[in-house]
Amino acid sequence: MALFTLLSFALKMLIRVALQTLFILVLGYAIVSWIQPGSPIYGLLARLTEPLLTPLRRVIPVVGGVDLSALVLVVLLQIGLMVLV
Repeated sequence: MALFTLLSFALKMLIRVALQTLFILVLGYAIVSWIQPGSPIYGLLARLTEPLLTPLRRVIPVVGGVDLSALVLVVLLQIGLMVLV
């Protein structure tokens, strides 16, 4: 029983770390895209976050020339982190 509890705790922490890492990456991508979209770090962050943002971009329209998919993904990641607690 203790082994199962330990494994479930480890899995929960692994998912939490993954969600937090994705949150930081998406937030960094959004900030860099507004400040300096031509920088090398922008390309790296874009390649890391595009697989998650592309499906959202198909559903969420661009409002006033602003892509809100990163904001929606940040909110979804925060909800995921709250559910884990």
